[in-house]
Amino acid sequence: MKENIYGHKKKLWYILRAVAEYAKSAGKKLDQVTVLDFGCGNGMAVSYPVAALGVRLVGVDLHRPSIEYAAANNIYPSADFICGSEDVVEELGRTFDLIICADILEHLDDPVFTLARLSGVHRAGGVITGSLPNGYGPFEIEKFIGRWSGLEGFLGLVSRMKAIEKAHVRAPYNHESGHRHFFTLRSFKKLMLQAGYVLDDVSNGAFIGAPYSELLFKPERFIRWNAGMADKLPSWLVSSWYFTARKVQSG
Repeated sequence: MKENIYGHKKKLWYILRAVAEYAKSAGKKLDQVTVLDFGCGNGMAVSYPVAALGVRLVGVDLHRPSIEYAAANNIYPSADFICGSEDVVEELGRTFDLIICADILEHLDDPVFTLARLSGVHRAGGVITGSLPNGYGPFEIEKFIGRWSGLEGFLGLVSRMKAIEKAHVRAPYNHESGHRHFFTLRSFKKLMLQAGYVLDDVSNGAFIGAPYSELLFKPERFIRWNAGMADKLPSWLVSSWYFTARKVQSG
């Protein structure tokens, strides 16, 4: 996977490390680790690379076209893809060592409620990892300017037309699901505590990154700089964060 303006490669490596570190700390082989990728989309960005490690993975998403694509193109026998939400996860009657929530919490109606229900299928000592946008960072500022100026529809269309030119992005995406929550690190930590999780790590993702900067900043050198530069900046100044948290032990 090549890096892009959003830092997707950097995000993937963060999640892969979290899976490997969990397996090591739990004394498990990778093929013994159970993973739930909640809000997995079409599987290409995170689910497939994680499944390639050999873990037992279940991907869940509400967007039926994405899930159908993920299931139809899945080459990993230890991975399954199901359309639904936290309800279908509970109906599986399974528990998971590790839960991935990559760029999904900001889309949920009630992220505390959803995470609390997912905690019910999360094994004691389990880890949750993923990513979310800085609710007041460069990404959200770009999106706000696009909506305010009326350019969002036009620039978004141009961006999608350019993306279609690349074979690997012909998969379906849920473009209609907008952001419902705009987090600061303080509000995110509070959210996780309310849901029964304690943050162990928060790392910076990409500095800038939205459909408009994607059109303007093409050189690969800049894209690499964008991902690396974020590590040198304060958390409030970047577009996205990666996180790892652990389930609070009851009692």
